Amino acid sequence: MSKFKIVGMMVLIAFAMGIVLMGDAVAAPSVKKVTISGTELTYIEDGKGEPVVFVHGAVSDWRTWEGVRPFIAQKYCFVSYSRRYHFPNVWTDDGQNYTMSQHVEDLAAFIGALNVGRVHLVGHSWGGIVAGIMALKYPELVQSLVLSEARLIAQVSPEGEEATQAFGQDTAKSKAAALSGDYNQAVVLLVDAVSGASGAWNSFPPDAQQSFLDNARAVAAMHKAPATRLPSCAELGKFNIPVMVLGSEKSRANYRFANERLLQCLPKGTEQAVIPGAGHLWPPVNPKGGAEAIIRFIEKHPISK
Repeated sequence: MSKFKIVGMMVLIAFAMGIVLMGDAVAAPSVKKVTISGTELTYIEDGKGEPVVFVHGAVSDWRTWEGVRPFIAQKYCFVSYSRRYHFPNVWTDDGQNYTMSQHVEDLAAFIGALNVGRVHLVGHSWGGIVAGIMALKYPELVQSLVLSEARLIAQVSPEGEEATQAFGQDTAKSKAAALSGDYNQAVVLLVDAVSGASGAWNSFPPDAQQSFLDNARAVAAMHKAPATRLPSCAELGKFNIPVMVLGSEKSRANYRFANERLLQCLPKGTEQAVIPGAGHLWPPVNPKGGAEAIIRFIEKHPISK
């Protein structure tokens, strides 16, 4: 049996287990909308207690976290939203405001609109960069921060730079497809790139693939967005909130080096955890492992009443 068929079977089984777990939990909450800076953002809430806000990555939306939701909602108020331009949000322009600064301001305004005070914040990948920059700019909104393989700072080691360049060569294929107008192919190539293997797309079950394709237009907008100024090591060292750096056991090297660099720059005492048996796109593969790591961290840093 080929490598990708084996991986595909594992992902399908994990995805099915996530569906069963969700079926055992309280029925999925109704979808809500809030208007932020002239556009509607879709979100859901589930559970009671301290709010935990989840920020999805580049090729996804609020549904990314559905496998994680049942575990978090048992103890906390789970909140997951779709960033501007991501499914099922209605586009109010041609994507010209798909910028890191806009997503950062959207997140700050979204947390404010929840009217819950400080939140525990979890950001994955591109969404982790959004969450990290927002927490630096608006620390009064954040009780604790989880950065899941967020490439929040440039590499300095030769090995890290080499891994980043290899990743950039793969994502460039996705960008070329997007700029040519083949948005679906751009999604396929981006999933392959972040997974670290050509053909990795085929290892994901149809439902997961469709959720990726639902955000094809947003992926194209991301590729067209201006470059982001990442925080410096000195800026990251000024974090005065608890931070955990979350990695995945089977992620490609660029994410591992990104996490290592973050840990070099973040304040002493920053925690770290690794999700077993999963790669960069871990939520549909091992949602329980990720949720347990997040819960262990945030329960150490309760919000003062």
